[in-house]
Amino acid sequence: MKSDAGAGETPGGISGRRANETKRKFDWSGDVPEGVVCPACWGALGAGAKTLVCDACGRRYPVVDGIPALIVERAERG
Repeated sequence: MKSDAGAGETPGGISGRRANETKRKFDWSGDVPEGVVCPACWGALGAGAKTLVCDACGRRYPVVDGIPALIVERAERG
């Protein structure tokens, strides 16, 4: 079976170098992107140093390796 991928590319069409470039960490020290809300109460989230904090219910969600863990069971009550 012939692959459509060119030399140095994966079958999905992304070269090894480009695939690694997408693994950059997000910076949550600024504004939280629109549409990202607390999964427990749908309240607005504010960015902390290593957490996202819900303005409504006070839950704090950890940011692990630059990715917010928006899992209610992992949140700390505020």
